[in-house]
Amino acid sequence: MSSIPTAVDLENESIFPPFHNLPSEYLRKAPKLKSHWCFLAEIHEIVPYLRPMYTVKDKTGAEHLVVFYLDNGTRIPTALEKSRKTYTMCIMDAVKHQFMDGQVGIRVEDEKSVKILPCTLQQLFNIRDNIVNLQGVCNVCCGPSSLKCSKCKISYCGKTCQLNDWNGWHKVECKVAQQLSEWGAFDWDS
Repeated sequence: MSSIPTAVDLENESIFPPFHNLPSEYLRKAPKLKSHWCFLAEIHEIVPYLRPMYTVKDKTGAEHLVVFYLDNGTRIPTALEKSRKTYTMCIMDAVKHQFMDGQVGIRVEDEKSVKILPCTLQQLFNIRDNIVNLQGVCNVCCGPSSLKCSKCKISYCGKTCQLNDWNGWHKVECKVAQQLSEWGAFDWDS
């Protein structure tokens, strides 16, 4: 990992498309499609059903259905065990699927394609903006930085600010910043 997190453009709709720009499951292998993309949505409701099912809101605010069809039956996937309302669901290479009842949503068959971030969609965008705008300055007091978090590389002026931030917001921010850095280094076209 680099010393400064690589910025990833969450507004780039070819990498982070809203639901209406997702390909249909029937077009997934079309040659014009980007090799990889990630659907970002905030969990709006956890639907009690036989299968793990969620109502989510994408970055346009539109609601959509996400249903997990896994070989393990009704077991909650590891990626979803800590999911909560308002957390952000990230689904790699998501495609539109028409369910038997006529609803259109996302059918997930591989739990490894899903990550849950412990923040709202707006907080995800705010953390990304802070990483870009606060490079070289303390994440707490905005003074000159001399330390970096060993996991996410966010900057701090000293141990006091770093400790105060860890006890406050950074526990969440660190996980999200690590994911943003991973996306920044990811080759979306491979």
